[in-house]
Amino acid sequence: MIGTRPEWMIELAALADQAAVECEWEHQFVKAIVGEHADDLTRQQLADAFRFHARDSDADEERFGPMVTFDNGASIPSPLRDVSPETCAVWAAVVEHSRNSRVRARLHDLLFECRRGDIGLHGASAVDAYLEDAGLADPPSLRTLDGLKRAYQLARLLVAATFSMQLPKIC
Repeated sequence: MIGTRPEWMIELAALADQAAVECEWEHQFVKAIVGEHADDLTRQQLADAFRFHARDSDADEERFGPMVTFDNGASIPSPLRDVSPETCAVWAAVVEHSRNSRVRARLHDLLFECRRGDIGLHGASAVDAYLEDAGLADPPSLRTLDGLKRAYQLARLLVAATFSMQLPKIC
């Protein structure tokens, strides 16, 4: 297994970055990342990041849900709460090398939602990436609106968390 070797993560980041340029929707990234290598676990782990459906909701439901849920309860991909530490390690390694704001926004947001690594850094980095992506959109689209809305939601969560941590120091 290749694992999270840096040169392999750089290659995977380049594949994801290219998919972001060529594909309109995130679920289309999967084919570009996996290609003819369906048996490659690391490619599948990265591709899972783009198999999640980003929900546009202010409700308490999770931001990212499975693309498909079957009658027997199985889903593709597994629910975010069931994502393995190994998969999160791949996402974290790839996001360090990605140059594309769409890829960085998705991976940082997923790592924030999974509560893996430096949660504050992932949240803030997702906000930055969503805003960068919105600035690149010409003309603006529904994806732009979704990114701006998500950046706002994350920023509010981060401010609230920061404030709640500082409140005992103020009192």
